Amino acid sequence: MKIKLCGLCILALCLFAACKKQKNDDFEPTEKQELFKVAFQLTGFTETNRPFKKLASTTGDPGNPEEASINQIVYVLLNESKTPIDTFKRAVKPSENQLNLELEKGNYTLRAIGFDNRAPNGNVDVSYLSGSTVYFTFQAQYIDGLDTRNLGEVFTLEQDLQIEKDTTYSELNLNRFSVRLEVNVEDEIPEGISYIDLSVNSSSNLYMAAPDNSAVWAITRPNMMPTFVSRKIPVQESIGLSDVMFAANYLLAGQNYGATEEVLTNVQLKAYDLDKKLVLTKELKDVKFIPNHITRLSGKLFDELDSDKGVTIPINIIEDYDSEIINVEF
Repeated sequence: MKIKLCGLCILALCLFAACKKQKNDDFEPTEKQELFKVAFQLTGFTETNRPFKKLASTTGDPGNPEEASINQIVYVLLNESKTPIDTFKRAVKPSENQLNLELEKGNYTLRAIGFDNRAPNGNVDVSYLSGSTVYFTFQAQYIDGLDTRNLGEVFTLEQDLQIEKDTTYSELNLNRFSVRLEVNVEDEIPEGISYIDLSVNSSSNLYMAAPDNSAVWAITRPNMMPTFVSRKIPVQESIGLSDVMFAANYLLAGQNYGATEEVLTNVQLKAYDLDKKLVLTKELKDVKFIPNHITRLSGKLFDELDSDKGVTIPINIIEDYDSEIINVEF
């Protein structure tokens, strides 16, 4: 899925500052340095639904930002050594989504992350450290004392800029980075269950700039130890029903700009009773995820609920994705 940025020639408003907003004096232009105009404008969303074929309802109307998959875009401008020299934040509104810069001749990189922090999605904090690190944290929320992270869809962009004259950029694409987990619970959801928990060993942080060479290209850093991001979903309206689908979005760990990869990682499916006590855990190992893809799990969740022992069942992928959706039975 892509979001297109269409460039229009717009006389520039100089937005040249520093990261939040610390000056980088080495980069500050002098009177003798020639500046070139660079223009970008977000004119709307043209969304395709591949490989998200089951999400046709998410197709956005370019004239109606309320239908867009994201509502905020943060841009970071990096110099040739990948040090951030400015940041810009824009709401997804046709009247406001224009980015106009005046830059010295040279090589730059523009990165952008688009996200959705509208309810029921959680807050997204943007942090700036020592003028060289810019990263996002998708904050946890709490429902009935249980922590959960409600992530909307996330899109990313990296574009190298070689500035030698006034330039208008068009057809820049923000590509969906987030993955979607769908879990089809085939058996009946029994009385006494309050929440289903979908947990994936993944990330809750995104990086736009980092100082050390090993992380300069990283969108997300590798997990040194299992870090499960949990989405709790209330099930009161689904009690007594079978074949119920639950879904959540996640950010794969260990991914780089321009070189995202498939990941085999673990998924935990849990259930809580009315007292918010954990009553069931099933673990699926080495489940395949790919950025901008759906992974769908199907199986019985409550078949061993009444057993005396806890349930942890490792199950490998038994079927590669079909029609761009990764299917796994458990």
